[in-house]
Amino acid sequence: MRIALFTETFLPKVDGIVTRLSHTVDHLQRMGDQVLVISPDGGLNEYRGAKIYGIPGFPLPLYPELKLALPRPAIRPLSQSRHDNADFSRFIPFI
Repeated sequence: MRIALFTETFLPKVDGIVTRLSHTVDHLQRMGDQVLVISPDGGLNEYRGAKIYGIPGFPLPLYPELKLALPRPAIRPLSQSRHDNADFSRFIPFI
C-alpha cells in the first residue's frame, strides 16, 4: 500500500511526535508499505527507505526550532503518484 503521512514536524528534530512517527514509518516499511512523509523541510530526503518531501516553512516566533509550512494546493509527489491512504498528524497548527 502507498501511504502519505503529513506532519508538522519530522527528522532531524527529535520529540515525542517525531519518535511516534518514526516508529510508525518503521512498522509500515516492515509490513511492505511504501511510505511518503510530507513535513516542513529538515534537509533529509529519506528515512529508512521512506521518502521525505520537505515543504519550505518559517520559524514560529515562540518556538524557532519549529517551522510552520503553509498548505499549498499542489504538492508535487502527490500529484505525480496516487496514494492509497493519507494521514494527518495534528493537522491544525498551534499558533
